[in-house]
Amino acid sequence: MNIQVLQESYTEQDYSKYQERIREQLNVLSDLIQMPGFGGDNYRFGGDVSVYLVDSDLDVSCDNLSILSQCGDPRIHLGSNKYQLRYQLSSIATSGAAFDAMAEELGELHELTDDACRGRHLNLLPIGILPTLRRADITSNNITDTSLQKALRGGLQRLRGDSYRLHIGDAVPLEFTCNDITLEGANSAFNFHLKTPLKRFVNTWNALQLITPIVLGCSSNSPFLFGQRLWDETRVALFMHAHKQQTSHKQLWQKPARVNYGQGWLRNGPWELFCENVALFDPILPIVYPKDAYDSITAGELPTLDELQLHQSTVWTWNRALFDTAMNGSFDIESRCLSSGPSIKDMMANIAFMAGLTIALSDQLSALIPAFPFCYARDNFYRAAQYGLHAELLWPDIHSAHPRQYKVSELASELLPMAEQGLNILGLEANQSRQYLDIIQRRIDKQITGAIWQSDTMTYYLKSYDHEQAQKRMLQDYLSHSYENKPVSDWATP
Repeated sequence: MNIQVLQESYTEQDYSKYQERIREQLNVLSDLIQMPGFGGDNYRFGGDVSVYLVDSDLDVSCDNLSILSQCGDPRIHLGSNKYQLRYQLSSIATSGAAFDAMAEELGELHELTDDACRGRHLNLLPIGILPTLRRADITSNNITDTSLQKALRGGLQRLRGDSYRLHIGDAVPLEFTCNDITLEGANSAFNFHLKTPLKRFVNTWNALQLITPIVLGCSSNSPFLFGQRLWDETRVALFMHAHKQQTSHKQLWQKPARVNYGQGWLRNGPWELFCENVALFDPILPIVYPKDAYDSITAGELPTLDELQLHQSTVWTWNRALFDTAMNGSFDIESRCLSSGPSIKDMMANIAFMAGLTIALSDQLSALIPAFPFCYARDNFYRAAQYGLHAELLWPDIHSAHPRQYKVSELASELLPMAEQGLNILGLEANQSRQYLDIIQRRIDKQITGAIWQSDTMTYYLKSYDHEQAQKRMLQDYLSHSYENKPVSDWATP
């Protein structure tokens, strides 16, 4: 959220006025999508990538503000915590060598930031969760010092209380209590945007919800938290707990979590998703802007729906809809489940697989989802986050009323040719598609992901070093390979 916040606390009257404004804007949005030409006719790619800032000992460095000021590029932003930075990628057409263009821009931003880091003996690390992160790093002192972060912290505490308990894992769970939003900053992601024509939105959204667990299982890259091995994609469990709202013991029902995988298959269109979030979730940042939507319409302008967009950005579904005023109004589908890293090539391969498979399956949804309840897709997502490439997933069988069960690696290998067809539909060059989808195939063939590589390398070093030393050696290897921009499938393991 790149917004200006002029105050850090709000009254009940502020929240009441904000509620009125976002409900008003729901009606405006409903009218807008009926306008001729709304939503455009073409898909586009975009996104943002978060990276850790680490010192020479590979511990977090809370120096993002000074690095940002030295870079001076408007595409580089502060992360939630002082040890994170974020790159905002340009929106580009889905044709030709689009992924190479995204990789080039990401590499340019990474190099620019890295130049600023060298003089301070700092490094940039694209990884889901930094293995050397300590509990002492999860403190309010490490929240990026902006009015936005302070206001967000206050809004969340108003909803869920001052502290909450984290519990991740089964056999040897990780448990501790946290009392602020610093835990969110432990997550570094590649948030991928797929700008989607309105007439294609429902099928594209449902296809993405169906295939996300497969891509997640093939791309997991956050197996450690505070040095403890947990899920292959521990980010999912961590972010879910970081925004968990307390429920009164008097309540007989459980309110949907603010971080969730959705409430069901989409039936009518993106307005349904905005309406759902307004109905289910209380506002966090009740910022009311001077110009309302009707003033814009009267002036012959496209309303920006700032309040509604702000509310949507504070409900953290793993796939979510975003409104954009570009191109006479349009919608983005934002996928938020992919970890940052291990390399730029890996990140491009992940979104190539995601985009291709989504588009290829979007025309088959009418045959696939009637006999595949949404709870199957939701359960698939959490299994993939927990077990990665080895997760067992259900998949719809159009020839049977019963879904089939596959390992992620088996299902992904079977669907890769379909992903290539989807990229061809989008207009990607054949060589471009094969280049990145081959990276996914090599991961499957070698049974490797960022999470598996981290775990296996850590296991090796533990034979000769104590836990802290082994962790640092593993992370130094990771950093070296990542800087070489080699796919994790080509990384050497000790």
